[in-house]
Amino acid sequence: MEITLIIQVMVAVFLGSLMRSIFGFGDSVISMPLLALLPIPFSTSVALIGLTGLTSAFFTPSQVGKTRIPLS
Repeated sequence: MEITLIIQVMVAVFLGSLMRSIFGFGDSVISMPLLALLPIPFSTSVALIGLTGLTSAFFTPSQVGKTRIPLS
């Protein structure tokens, strides 16, 4: 793999993860079309997005109780 392809994959996955962290969904909605433009197999793209979605969902419950927003 070329280094430019690796960087492009990392950017696509980062944008999808950023979307999920902001809105709570959308990692595959953003990442999959971007990864489809790259010359990597579709099955690899699906596995990569599934793994990143599972990883970010695994760490979400640990972050829920740490932020306190004052009501008044």
